[in-house]
Amino acid sequence: MDSAALVDIEEAARILGLSKFTLRRWTAQRRVPHVRLGRRIVFDPRALAGFVMANTVGATDGNGLRHGAQDPRALAGR
Repeated sequence: MDSAALVDIEEAARILGLSKFTLRRWTAQRRVPHVRLGRRIVFDPRALAGFVMANTVGATDGNGLRHGAQDPRALAGR
């Protein structure tokens, strides 16, 4: 891993749309991937993107169906 690609807590918070306080708390709780270099905490932007993808909740329509799923009522008429 290229250490130049790592970002500090301020930049990571900006990427995630969180406050630095929340990101520090999530880091202490080990909820978000991070690298500890002595006392310094840094983040790999690729790991942050993976974190976002892993925590993305798929949208549903008003009937509880995920987008792209076929409505069972429509299939019954076939």
